[in-house]
Amino acid sequence: MASKPAIVIATLLLIGSAVLPASAIQKGRTRKAQVEGSTPEQIYSIGFFYYNNNEIKDDKAARQFQYVIDKFPSSAEAEKAQFFLGSYYHRKFNMQRQRSVETGSETLTKARDAYEAYIKKYPKGGPCECLSDAYFNLSIVHMQLRETAQARQRLNTMKETSRIDPTVYVYQVIWSFSSKDIIDSHFDTVNLANYADQISGLDTDLFIKQLKLWCMSQKSRN
Repeated sequence: MASKPAIVIATLLLIGSAVLPASAIQKGRTRKAQVEGSTPEQIYSIGFFYYNNNEIKDDKAARQFQYVIDKFPSSAEAEKAQFFLGSYYHRKFNMQRQRSVETGSETLTKARDAYEAYIKKYPKGGPCECLSDAYFNLSIVHMQLRETAQARQRLNTMKETSRIDPTVYVYQVIWSFSSKDIIDSHFDTVNLANYADQISGLDTDLFIKQLKLWCMSQKSRN
């Protein structure tokens, strides 16, 4: 389903075409100044710009996403912002871990909470078609938090969402510096959930490794 990667493409085009307020990009500005007078599209685009450039200092992306969620809750951008808020914190945790920065569970917990909020707010999905993706990513977060039972529960529910959202887009299973870990492909929701559930009894690192290998093998068959 090609519409999921189009989220990224459309957002990048918006960054290139919209006239972003100067206050949104100047150093030393407060959170209020970053978003004041901006449209939800512009605010989201700024957040995604920080997200897409792996900017985790001061949680700039998260602040922009959260502002859209709080101030424009009925907008299409609010749905995307809610999903990418979880993705941001999940990415931040894995970036810090791979950089050997001391990490606790707080960042992962924020990722879990943001994904859970997405599922609660959009139980039937939305324009960005991220429902199955949210369940999949949330199951990985649960595994990293060593919450295996919760991970399996999410994977089982994920199978049910296949009627609404039949594919999951996986760029990387978890964020990685290595280009060898890039998958960049769509997977059948039920098949992906079934395999992840099958290996959920493994140690977390081995679970992630096997999931990467499975995704790579499935991609090569397509």
